[in-house]
Amino acid sequence: MNRDTDRVRRVLEGHLIKLPDEESSTIQVFMSSTFTDTTTERNYLMKMAIPYLRKYCQERGLDFQVVDMRWGIREDAGIDHTTTDICLQEVRKCQQISRGPNFVAILGDKYGYRPVPNNIVATEYRTLKRIAMRQGHETTIMDKWFIRDDNANPPVYQLRPITAILTYYGDDSPANRSFNQKDEYEWRSVSGKLQMMLQDAALEAFDNGEITKETKHKFFKSVIEAEITEGLLSATDIKDRVMCIYRTLNNIDMTDTEAGRFTDMFDDGTLDEEAEILLQRLKLTRIPSILGPDQLIKFSLDWGPGGIDAGDINTKAYLEDLNSAFTNNMVRMIDNCLSKKPFSANHMQRELFYEVLHHLHFCKRKCELFCGREDLIAEIKMKLLEIHQIGCGEKSKSSVDIQNGSKESNVDSVAVEESMKQLVGPSEDEREKIMKMMDTLGVAFHYGDSPDDFDSDPSRSFSAELIVIPKFSSFHHPIIISGESGCGKTALMAKIVQLSKFWHRDSNCVVRFLGTSLQSSSIRNVMLSMCEQILYIYQIPKPTELSLDVDFQYLTQYFTALLWRLKTDKTLYIVLDSVDQLNPTDHAHLMTWLPVKLPLYVNMIVSMLPNDHDCLRNVQHIVPQSEQYVTVEQFSVDSAEAALKLMCNREVRKLTNEQTDYLMRKFSDCSKPLYLKLLVDQALKWHSYTDILDVNLGDTVRSVISGLFDTLEKTHGDLYIVGFLSAAKDGLSDVEMEDLLSFSDEVLQDTYLYHLPPDEEIIRFSPSIWRRIKSDLQEYLAERQSGGKKVSNWYHRQFSEVAREKYYPDSSRQGTHQQLAEYFSGMWCGMVKPLKLFKIKTGWYPNAKRQAPSQPISFGPNLYNVRKLCELPFHLIHSNQFLEFCESVACNVEWLFAKCKTSTLTELLLDLKMAITAMETSAHGLSEVHQDIRTVYDILILGSDSIRKDPNNIPLQILSRLGQDKSLSLALSTLCLQAHDWCQESPVPMFVPQGRCMQAPGGLLLSTIHVDIHITRSDRKLGNIMYLNEEKQHLFVIEHRSGKSDQLCLFDLEDNGSCIMKEDLNKEVSTINFINDYKYLYLRVGTKYLFHDELFYVSTATPIVFSLPPDVIAVSQSGKYIVYSSVAQINICRTIGSGRNVELIHNIQGQEEDDGKIIHLIISPDDKFVVSTTQSKKHMIRNIWDTSTGKCLQTIKEDTKYSFFDDNIDLTRTDKITKDGKLLCLSFTDTEMIKVIDLTSGDVLHTFQSCQYTSGIVSLHPSQLYVAIGTNQTVLISGDTSKHFHIWNILSGRIASSSENENTNGPYWDLKLFGRDSIFIAAAKKNESSVSLSYCGSVGDPLESPVLVRRLSGHNQPIRQILITSDELKILTAAEDNTVKIWHLEKTIKDFHSAYTDKQLDSHSSSHTLPPLEEDEDSLSETSCLALSREGSHAFVGTKNGTFLVHDVVENSVTCSTKLCESTVAFVLVTKCGAEVIVVPTSHKEPITIMDRKTFGVRLTLEFKYTRSCVAESSGIFVCGCAGMEGKADIWNLQTGEMIRSLRLLYSMYCVDISVSGNMVASSLFDYPIIIKTYDEDDNSGMDMTDIDTKMSASTCVHISSDETLVMTGSNDGTVRVLSYRSQYLYRMTQRSSVIAAAFTPDSKSLLTTGYKSIYVWSMSNGTLRQKLTKHQDFVVSLKFDSNGKYFVTSSYDKTIAMWDFRRGFSLATFRAHCQVKILDLSATADTVVYAPGNIMNIAILKPNRILRNILSGQYFSRLDSVSTNAQGLAFSFSNEKVKHQISSACDII
Repeated sequence: MNRDTDRVRRVLEGHLIKLPDEESSTIQVFMSSTFTDTTTERNYLMKMAIPYLRKYCQERGLDFQVVDMRWGIREDAGIDHTTTDICLQEVRKCQQISRGPNFVAILGDKYGYRPVPNNIVATEYRTLKRIAMRQGHETTIMDKWFIRDDNANPPVYQLRPITAILTYYGDDSPANRSFNQKDEYEWRSVSGKLQMMLQDAALEAFDNGEITKETKHKFFKSVIEAEITEGLLSATDIKDRVMCIYRTLNNIDMTDTEAGRFTDMFDDGTLDEEAEILLQRLKLTRIPSILGPDQLIKFSLDWGPGGIDAGDINTKAYLEDLNSAFTNNMVRMIDNCLSKKPFSANHMQRELFYEVLHHLHFCKRKCELFCGREDLIAEIKMKLLEIHQIGCGEKSKSSVDIQNGSKESNVDSVAVEESMKQLVGPSEDEREKIMKMMDTLGVAFHYGDSPDDFDSDPSRSFSAELIVIPKFSSFHHPIIISGESGCGKTALMAKIVQLSKFWHRDSNCVVRFLGTSLQSSSIRNVMLSMCEQILYIYQIPKPTELSLDVDFQYLTQYFTALLWRLKTDKTLYIVLDSVDQLNPTDHAHLMTWLPVKLPLYVNMIVSMLPNDHDCLRNVQHIVPQSEQYVTVEQFSVDSAEAALKLMCNREVRKLTNEQTDYLMRKFSDCSKPLYLKLLVDQALKWHSYTDILDVNLGDTVRSVISGLFDTLEKTHGDLYIVGFLSAAKDGLSDVEMEDLLSFSDEVLQDTYLYHLPPDEEIIRFSPSIWRRIKSDLQEYLAERQSGGKKVSNWYHRQFSEVAREKYYPDSSRQGTHQQLAEYFSGMWCGMVKPLKLFKIKTGWYPNAKRQAPSQPISFGPNLYNVRKLCELPFHLIHSNQFLEFCESVACNVEWLFAKCKTSTLTELLLDLKMAITAMETSAHGLSEVHQDIRTVYDILILGSDSIRKDPNNIPLQILSRLGQDKSLSLALSTLCLQAHDWCQESPVPMFVPQGRCMQAPGGLLLSTIHVDIHITRSDRKLGNIMYLNEEKQHLFVIEHRSGKSDQLCLFDLEDNGSCIMKEDLNKEVSTINFINDYKYLYLRVGTKYLFHDELFYVSTATPIVFSLPPDVIAVSQSGKYIVYSSVAQINICRTIGSGRNVELIHNIQGQEEDDGKIIHLIISPDDKFVVSTTQSKKHMIRNIWDTSTGKCLQTIKEDTKYSFFDDNIDLTRTDKITKDGKLLCLSFTDTEMIKVIDLTSGDVLHTFQSCQYTSGIVSLHPSQLYVAIGTNQTVLISGDTSKHFHIWNILSGRIASSSENENTNGPYWDLKLFGRDSIFIAAAKKNESSVSLSYCGSVGDPLESPVLVRRLSGHNQPIRQILITSDELKILTAAEDNTVKIWHLEKTIKDFHSAYTDKQLDSHSSSHTLPPLEEDEDSLSETSCLALSREGSHAFVGTKNGTFLVHDVVENSVTCSTKLCESTVAFVLVTKCGAEVIVVPTSHKEPITIMDRKTFGVRLTLEFKYTRSCVAESSGIFVCGCAGMEGKADIWNLQTGEMIRSLRLLYSMYCVDISVSGNMVASSLFDYPIIIKTYDEDDNSGMDMTDIDTKMSASTCVHISSDETLVMTGSNDGTVRVLSYRSQYLYRMTQRSSVIAAAFTPDSKSLLTTGYKSIYVWSMSNGTLRQKLTKHQDFVVSLKFDSNGKYFVTSSYDKTIAMWDFRRGFSLATFRAHCQVKILDLSATADTVVYAPGNIMNIAILKPNRILRNILSGQYFSRLDSVSTNAQGLAFSFSNEKVKHQISSACDII
């Protein structure tokens, strides 16, 4: 193992010893020179070089800073003699922080200021004083100005502050000016005497051997030599880090009054020769000895008037050369440093390495000050050793663990691995048998899927198998640590990390101090990085097929399962500190992501505040075991004393006994570690002579913080910095803080109190001030990563609160945010911002530039300005700049894309939501702006599923949902233009929609949730598959998974339908319900033939245990009673206490036939009655029981035609009990009737019959006065199509409202009555994908005929369930297209009432009729079929209501619309010659129409007396078929209109094709191809069943090759059969899933078949599989080739359309529609795709963008060799993957 690999491994395993340095994103250079002689050079570099270098670094993702100590050193720094210390401290910080060069020295002819040392070690001081006294110096001056400080270690003599003795020093007030001048003269005299005295004494002491040479030299050296020594001479790493510039002035005129600025001179004008010697030694000896020639740059210049004449031509040339040399060398050093990679790894691994390294450094710093807490540590250690067992107070394996995130399997870990290797499909033996059988037939047999390839098998899921948890009996729970802010939780967590290596010697540790870095601020990123780290530690390959960052719920399941899949004997610690610091995205604070049960080799510790975001309360629901919790209490005095000693030792300081006692007394009143730290931090600045009587420390944390800020103000001036820091969203980087302070005139006033800006055109704030303040606050600031930059923000909440109160008041907040918005928008870049100074120093600078950086959204390809993306929206909103927000953020495609790509869609939505909310609560007068932002927000919500998968879909969503609407506002129109340009210029090949093809924003559809609620299964009877907890707006949905158990999914409607959790139920569920205010979860489990009910107590996620296994369960609304049945036995139970346990109060044995079984139970709302329904062989019996006594009150027995297996009857949907004790129930004798029975008397009060069909749907109105009854029966009886719902008055037994509108005619999947004073009904029909909302009048006066209010169209499959919220604000629909849609019901009702005034309603009350409302634009008839013309200029469309449309593809407009039939148009064909269009209705009663392609006049009609199931045409020959046991077909000649022949074929005509010449027709017998000659009447199409190979499966497709030599069929069992045109059986191929679609290539050399996820390419030369193409994630349902066979297009149930390059075998572009795409066509030239977009428009038109056009025309690949072409192709195939950070997998491949 090499050194780099070992270092990476140690860091990722969590070792704290020998940590490498963290990587910086800053180039920070300390500029060292004397102040006066290099002013010209420094000003020129600041003006010319620095802006260039900032931009150069910015383009590489770096910040560039120059620390120039000319600025920012306040007068009090000189008064305290700390100037040199500050400079040296900044040198060291630059060395620590800078990723590249860190030090530049400019040396002229001046050695510079040599200060008196501000402190002298006590032993040295005594030596020097003794010698100075012997030398005759006046040593009393030393005693006067130096004072002993025993708090230093070792003790020192400290130089007193000047003002401690000379009180008027530095006082520039006019009243004290003369005193100030006197004190300044006195100090110059004193400092001169002290310097001479100490230098003389030091020389003798050195000669005597009493001090070292280095000690002697500190009394002689200048500030610049001290800086050079620190930054250059003593530095350990100087290569590409330092640079030195010499500038020599020739022929200095010593008589010039300016000579003193450039040389070292005494006050009398004589040269300081000693300084000259020291300078020359530095320049000629010390520096050249260690610097190479490329680091030492030399210039010379002749003396001019005033020294350096800036106007002189030679000076200008010199400055240009200086700038060029400085810039080039800096660039060279930066590039060299950036090229030095710390270790060889990919980008993801590097990012992970530095993320983990950050947390380890943070941990190490926290451990340095940890002490005490032995009791807590011991308690935690003991809890880590506790082992929990299944069955010992824990949940059993059969329970529904609502909060656990993964599936718990009944197999061990070995079995899990084996299951992943198992072959699904035929075994090897079975394959061998099939191959032998085919061989005997002379047929080539081939498989399309290898035995270990299960990706194309719909019954297998690689991703699902990765979240399987092995069976276990022992486990750990996570440990939860909580405590108030400042109690020391974080230090405790850090100590646990440190101790973990001792508790388990070879343990690994994954630690995150949440909120301290960008990657640890969201739970999604945290879990991703933890998975990456664990995979690396345990050398587990990362599954490349998974995109873990897309589906958060899958990520949580994967994380838990990953922990269980580790094969290790090493303990793994997972430590997560401060969960409350996570941002709320992905519902982090609900804690549903936390693994509840952990393997015994995993210890997990999580900490949080007790009250923030309800984290603790939420986790207590998930982990209810109280023994898993640890509370961090107050700090003990002993621990505090130990911590005090530790902190003093670290700073090499001491405190006097009196000072220590004072601190301990203060601490005893507030025993928080944070309070102690604040006290000690201030006490460490005390001297031994500091009197505690002069100290004023606060009594609380907040008061001490306030005092700390006051002290900082005295030291550093007004703390504008704190205001900016408090206003920032994520914090501010050092560069950002420097820039912001440079823009503030108020800040610059304080900066230039004592000196004027050195350059009139470039005025900046010094970073040194911010750095010194930051240094003083270092322990209380959290450095986190934000946008690739380190930013500072408050770590402790108390700091944030106090800072906001003092420096961020309400009165100034808007202004502060405006300044921040101006900065992050780049407003002042390159602009002049005048400055006027007026406090002490005065000046006017009209042309001042502040060197504001540009703030583009991106700096280059895939390098984004993430800091701007994070901060700008926040500040625009808080400064009420809503118009700017709309233009720059909401209606800016580049912004929307960049934000989503670098962050998440949730973050983008939060920005927009924040703006919308702010505008709604403020008087802005910008209604159009508000609406525009809302529109963009709605677009993103509606398209969230597509956008989360790929941000490139944002501009596509905009175009698809807004289209070419000319009524759009200017901002939205601009947005559409940007989206169009973006798509056209995008380097990613894509389809561009040519108009609106998705649900428009601002309509009734609020959001869409994608969840698999429907699978094609004959044994599943679905009931209520979703439930809404209205209080929390949490939607529960049962997700059904083929071949796997169901999942319970929880979605947050307040967060746009985001998924909170997915829980594997380990069973198949048909119905879900929550009862008694969310106390109980009710599930109906099993198939429609064999089911039982289960009940769970929600708060503990445990099952309610009954004495007998229950069949049917009922819970009373009050939660007082639970009744269940076991076969024919009824058990009435009373709940105990909270309801978790029950006691049996009545056990009732079955009294009817012995073969009877109870199939339904219901309890009355008042808890008085239980109604049971029992089924026996002969009868159906209803019993009414008294709940309190268990006695049978009534028995109702009926002979029945009802079958328990009847799909149309579900008693949970038909039997209801009203609040006044009336039972509405299905009649078993006459199932079209609903009876109304009085529960008390047992009398039948009324019978309701809506039609002659089974009354399978019953819905009560909230008033309980009315009931809606409808049928769900699909069959026809005597041709009667009337299946309308009726609304009955329960009291009178009369019809209140009866629908006769065909738009609402059943059968129905669901009906819902709603309304308060009104009666509305929502109806979901079985054969439609929309919901009809009708108004039925008022409760007091119903309408005889309901008025159709609106049809909610958006699904493209039938709707199975309707939910209406009790406040009637929303309606939810769940459909077979696997979506749940949330609609704006309130708006619908308001629109209705605004359309009809009260007067209109009153005027119609007598007739009880109202005219229908107009349909909305989205309620057009759905497209049923379409076809493109040969040239692709027109699309011909048939609709479900019988309309034929001609759509001009170029103009995107309808040019012809004709109502051709009453039934659905089943097929539209364009004849192969292109002259006619064939329109085929479904109904056998309506003719087939042949229309002229140009005039659209009817040329011919054909009669076919059967339902039309398949058609084909070629060369003027047309065939139409009707599928069935006896398949029927007719063949016509379209030129003459005469029928050529009729066909009758067994089990055929499910699909048909015709040869190019028209001479041959192909269909199938079951799944075997049959070939019929068109004109040969003697052709015997019958076949001997013994001669063919068939499994009697259904045929799904039939095709004839273009050269008419081959015929194929595909079947739903995955078999493909190919015959020659002579009916010779050639090939049989098999794929794992059903063959859905197929096509021969135009050259007939290949056959393409589609199935689950895959497209199979078969060679027709031998039947072998040439290639298997995978892009889609579900069944591929359509496939179309262009005319020359180069490209083809596919569509899938996954809602994607993909364009493929057939020759190269990869996908070129993908378009994600809003619905499943089953109907589409491709133009002959492959430049147009049209598809049916559901109910939105009749057709959608897609065109390729520029790069895709170039690819399709062959231009893109023309100059690439084959290797490059293939690599490019692979890159395109990945082009829809979300690109993270700066590189993508596509870029890697290229």
